[in-house]
Amino acid sequence: MHTDTPNEIDENVLNFCKFVSPRQKPFYVACKPDINAARDECFENVRIKVSDCGGEQIFGWQVWLWPDTLIEAEFHSVWQLPDKTFLDITPKDIETPRILFLKDPDRTYEGEDIDNIRLPLRDDRLVRDFISLAKAHFIQISEGRVSGTQEVQLNKAQFEALARARVVNLQMLDNRSSRNTKCPCGSGEKYKRCHEVEIEKIKKFYRIAS
Repeated sequence: MHTDTPNEIDENVLNFCKFVSPRQKPFYVACKPDINAARDECFENVRIKVSDCGGEQIFGWQVWLWPDTLIEAEFHSVWQLPDKTFLDITPKDIETPRILFLKDPDRTYEGEDIDNIRLPLRDDRLVRDFISLAKAHFIQISEGRVSGTQEVQLNKAQFEALARARVVNLQMLDNRSSRNTKCPCGSGEKYKRCHEVEIEKIKKFYRIAS
């Protein structure tokens, strides 16, 4: 996992939060997964919790940080208890004691897919491409979703091409490689003449601006 809850609410975090939900300030919320809660189903988990125990469902954004690389916000829901305290009751892939949460009173969840908001923290073509590939993945999943279900139907070739590009791009970022190094796909070509070209094709196919 590359992103995690920010350790502190610094200038980068505050500026990002102003961009995402200008009238709100981020705050930490303790995580206490409910025994009956489903993984990755925060909206339904909180809805049921409010129905059973009272309180209120709060919509907003969970803020993630990849230090010196990017910051992102994931649309999320937490439970405001009747005593006005907050809990994140939804289980996560990796346990964390708290999240950084940003309220967004202008949004609710109506069953539609909502992409993460991502901004780079350094001027790096590889980071920008990482964000573009994440956007392409969101478009691919959203366009392939069968209406009214969680089922997704995908073009195998397009799915595999995007998955390969994401793996290569992530390897480049992890290794702090330059665009002039050999592409980790094994082609023997420099990255900028190999998978960087493929990523440009993917961005064009999904109509993502460079």
